[in-house]
Formats: sequence, structure tokens, C-alpha cells
Amino acid sequence: MEQRETLVKTTEAKLEAARAQLDEAEARQRQTVIIAPAAGTIASRSVAIGQVVQAGVEMFRLIQDDRIEVDARLVETDLLAAAAGQHVMVLGPGGKSEHGSVRLVSPVVDPKTRLGTVHVALPNGTKLKPGMFARVEISAERKLALTVPLKALVWREAKAHVFKIGRDSLVSLVEIGLGARELDDVEVLRGLEAGDRIVTHGAGLLSDGDFVNVKTASVKGGALR
Repeated sequence: MEQRETLVKTTEAKLEAARAQLDEAEARQRQTVIIAPAAGTIASRSVAIGQVVQAGVEMFRLIQDDRIEVDARLVETDLLAAAAGQHVMVLGPGGKSEHGSVRLVSPVVDPKTRLGTVHVALPNGTKLKPGMFARVEISAERKLALTVPLKALVWREAKAHVFKIGRDSLVSLVEIGLGARELDDVEVLRGLEAGDRIVTHGAGLLSDGDFVNVKTASVKGGALR
């Protein structure tokens, strides 16, 4: 009877060991099955069947939900005019245009190239493919702006100033805030009002309180983007 009881206990121990081995084998088998975290299309594969890979190694590249974006590079001055939700026209390599929208404007500008990235979302079913070159036109908001010629600026202590002409033809040095630049003009954010007269020629030779002979220049109209 003691031999039988010992045999039963030994057999039960072997059964538990076999179950543990089965669980381990099933766990290893589950590790051989690769499951994507989301639906989409496999764009590239970096591994082969039977290859042993380390943890963290990229195996596949997935286009999630078949969504494709264009990474547009903009100079830092134009990047200020870009915002999420803006309408975008994307011209592919064949010249065919598609509509898109700005999804995200990168918060960082490359310190070497002075370029920033704008992520443009393309519509479902787009004919563009990853790796293609495309041209992006962003429809920025247009606005009327007060501008002054760049040659009218006078720099004092690393700050922009202009010489404002008073009613008595005496000039006073006024600090101004600068905005967007377009060609030879720059936007004025503060410090001047529409109708103010400023010195545009020889401003660097003047001092605060000098008398000037006023000659009115022609006004150039336009708008900044």
C-alpha cells in the first residue's frame, strides 16, 4: 500500500511538471506570433523567417490605418504662419494635386538648417506613396499690416527703432516691435500708428531732436501673409 501511495504522489508530481512544460511551450509558441498594435498596411519588413532578434529591434514598419502624411520643411519665418487645421494643396511628382490639412506644426526648428517641419495629413485613398517627393502649398491667412522699409530701421542696444517726424519737422527716436518680413519691408507690431511719418533715408545719421526737411514718399500698398 505504501508503494502504491508513493507511486501516486510520484505520478502526480510528473503530471504537474508536464503541465508546466506544456504552459512554457504554449507561451513560447505565442511569442512566435506577431500581432500588429493597430490595423494598417505593412510598408517594410526588416527580418526573415527563422531569424533570432533582440528585444527592441524593428521588425516591421506599419502604416497605421493606411494614413499617410507629408513632412513639409519650412523656413523659420514661414513656420510662424502655419497652424493646425490649415488647408493644404499637395502636388505630387506627376503634377497631380491633392487636398490635405495641417495636422501638427513641429515645436522645434533645426538650429543648423533653420527649417521646421509641418506634418500634413493626406486624405484616405491618396495616390501618393511613402518616399515620394511632393510640393506643399499652405493657405495662410492674409491680413493687412502696417509696414516700414528695412532701410528706415535704426538699431540701438539690439532693439529696432525709427525716427518719427513730428509736426514741427523735428525727429524723435521711437522703439518699434517687428513682425513678419516680406521682401524689403517689415511688419510693425507696436510703436507706430497708421499715418505716422518716419525717416526712410539717412536715418542712421540723425540724432534725437534733429530738424529735417520733409519730402513725402509714395505709398506702397499690399498685404502680408
